[in-house]
Amino acid sequence: MLKIYATEGDTITKSDEIWEKYRKQRNDVVRLREESKRIYIKKGCTEAKNFKDFWNSVGPMLSGKSKGSNVNISLVESGDT
Repeated sequence: MLKIYATEGDTITKSDEIWEKYRKQRNDVVRLREESKRIYIKKGCTEAKNFKDFWNSVGPMLSGKSKGSNVNISLVESGDT
């Protein structure tokens, strides 16, 4: 099991290093996802010609219920997926 925190006097182990790499990668992915959502919603707000177009583009991002198909998002970094 990976340790989430270290106390004074603990030595850094391989699992601590793995946890830090995982945590940094997870934070990067969350930041990129939120930034992409902001850009998508801003684009939907500015390019909508009427309310129907607006809600068709922005609504799925705001609703917790999925009415359409889910889109898989892949992170590609240095050629690895």
